[in-house]
Amino acid sequence: MKRDKKLLVLGVLIMGILGLGLTPTAKTLSFTYSDGVIAYLTVSGPDLAKPGNTESYTVSGSFTVVANDFVHITLWLETSSQFSKVVLEEDPLPPGTYSAGTTFTKTYQVFIPNDAVNNRYIYANMTTSIRQFSKIGISLVQNLTYTELQFQVTSLQSQVSSLRTQNDNLQSQVNSLQTEKSELQSQIDSLNSNVTDLESQINSLQSQLNDLRVQDMNATNLSLFSMGIAAVFVATTIFFAVRKPKVKTT
Repeated sequence: MKRDKKLLVLGVLIMGILGLGLTPTAKTLSFTYSDGVIAYLTVSGPDLAKPGNTESYTVSGSFTVVANDFVHITLWLETSSQFSKVVLEEDPLPPGTYSAGTTFTKTYQVFIPNDAVNNRYIYANMTTSIRQFSKIGISLVQNLTYTELQFQVTSLQSQVSSLRTQNDNLQSQVNSLQTEKSELQSQIDSLNSNVTDLESQINSLQSQLNDLRVQDMNATNLSLFSMGIAAVFVATTIFFAVRKPKVKTT
């Protein structure tokens, strides 16, 4: 009964995996299985595999109890000439008796054929001593040439947009500087006009000051001349007063 339940659960798991494998997506499946003997059994690879590239695939696992077991893996895909092209068939764990706690990890470098059908999975078949897993989707075959070019176009468009933004910012700064320059030039012209007006006022005041100096000098000279005449008159009066003949008394 328990064995039948395990088989039922295993069948549901496999059908679920197969169902997911019918709809390719960029995010592919990571396969992991465990039971009372195998602590875990994992198959992993890249989400996307490009035709003509060599990709890495890793199989790993461990045992919880002593077991006489093995693990066999087959990787296959669809090409334009073959529906099921095998690209890897290996025994990551050769047949033997393994103690509890035994772990194993094997990494394989797998060449993806140039004629691999685009947007189809690279599948894994896994076999142990008592169970088999079929058509596990590991990687999605995708020719990235268009995607890469589209990414480059998008990246360049982003750079162009960024450069345009920088250009607009610089042009705005130039316009602002030109406005400031125009305002400063206007202030300079106004200051120059004020300087010219002040110089004209200074010249006018200097001319008035010169006129006042001349008038003051003339007034001073006239005053001195008048004082000189008055001094001469006084001196003359005193002189004649002193020279007046004395009256003789009899």
